Amino acid sequence: MKKLLTLFVAGLAINASVMAQNKAPQTKAPETKTQEAPAPILKFDATHHDFGKIKEDDGPVTYVFKFKNTGNAPLKLTNVQPACGCTASSWTKEDVAPGKEGEVKATYDVNHRPGPFNKSITVYSNSNPNITLLTFSGEVLPHVKTLTDSFPQVSGNLRFENNYLNYGYLTNNIKDTFQELYMINTGTAPVTIRDIRGDHPYISIKKMPFTVKPGQRVKLPVHYNASQNNDYGMIFDRIKLVTDDSKDSMKAVDVIADIHQFVPKLTDAEKEKAAKIVFVTNTHDFGTIKQGESVKTQFEFTNKGKQELVIYKVKTTCGCTASQPQKSKLKPGETSNILVSFDSAGKHGKEEKSITVYTNDPSNPEVTLKISANITTPENDKSGAK
Repeated sequence: MKKLLTLFVAGLAINASVMAQNKAPQTKAPETKTQEAPAPILKFDATHHDFGKIKEDDGPVTYVFKFKNTGNAPLKLTNVQPACGCTASSWTKEDVAPGKEGEVKATYDVNHRPGPFNKSITVYSNSNPNITLLTFSGEVLPHVKTLTDSFPQVSGNLRFENNYLNYGYLTNNIKDTFQELYMINTGTAPVTIRDIRGDHPYISIKKMPFTVKPGQRVKLPVHYNASQNNDYGMIFDRIKLVTDDSKDSMKAVDVIADIHQFVPKLTDAEKEKAAKIVFVTNTHDFGTIKQGESVKTQFEFTNKGKQELVIYKVKTTCGCTASQPQKSKLKPGETSNILVSFDSAGKHGKEEKSITVYTNDPSNPEVTLKISANITTPENDKSGAK
């Protein structure tokens, strides 16, 4: 009995010891923290700017995007790229130390860009993320034209929108077409156009005398009769308006027209019966010549049609080239030449010139001949000799 009691007491003691151990606080192993590498952080005060409404007349506008390096390593902007050529940018190119600031400056050119805009600039850096997008927007109020803008050409008390008239492409069957001179009288007295001067009977003003009151804006029609002009190609003339303007009575106006032979519509049978000009070749290369040297060549052609061939005009592109046909009228089957000379004075390098032949060939009323040369100068010759 004593032995059983002893075993029971011993069991209670062991159990109490185990429970005490379970309740005792356990000691945790200390945690090991990972050490992060130093890194820069790019932080802008704002990534968008609204310019609002701005005037085109005020010129380019600029906004400065400020940023700070909130990291713990030097910050570097590696590139700043605007999205279009209308935007210029500059930026802090030196390394920005932690806690320090830098800037990206954006300039938008509003000239000739009226209306709303929304542009962007991409900033590249060694931060994470390495790309930041900056944007700016606004609306450009268009330039309001002034009197000087609308009428830039000044002649006495009259101001003109242009001091020339361009009639463009005309065929020589057109008897009447017109362009308008737009003008304003900036003086205090009326100005009257009384006459037109210039040896150009194909240019006329039908409304004369023509009076412009002070402050009045008017358009004066100037008429052109291409059928009376016996020339071809680009024609440059100058007329003078005779006025009673106290400041400047004569107003010079340049007149431009590009005149071509009128070719009526013909049937295939009619074309077969017409004149037909055929050149042996349309090009000639003089090769290498010395500066100041004059050279000549000739272009042979034949009338392979069934009617008389008429050469109306042979025209060159510059005064350095001269040309003339040996004959201006050729019977069917007849052959002739167009003589061409080229003066290389003042020229250098590769030169190409053209000659236009105007004829009554309905299928080929204008034939273009081309000449070329490689012109050397004394300096070129010396360097070549070396």
